Amino acid sequence: MDSAADAPFRTAHDPRALVTEWVHGWARSRGTAAPTPEPDGFRIDVGRHGHRVRYVLTGTGTAGDRARSVASPGTWLKVCGPRADTVAALGSRGGRARPST
Repeated sequence: MDSAADAPFRTAHDPRALVTEWVHGWARSRGTAAPTPEPDGFRIDVGRHGHRVRYVLTGTGTAGDRARSVASPGTWLKVCGPRADTVAALGSRGGRARPST
């Protein structure tokens, strides 16, 4: 039987679970609304000037389409995946891509 102490090890092998844990911690630590599940990750309504909403994607597969569909001031996009894959997926929008926490 798995114990609670084993949870970090299970999460580390499941990227979706790891992102789920991170995004909920991020939202809670900043006092935002709880993350809303999206087909490709999560949406967090941040509600701050210059940072209205944040999308956190669990992979690079939909990054280009998502970037095009949410392109508006105050919308942030975090893509969890290798930098080269992320920049390639974003195309010309990848110029501002940078690693972050």
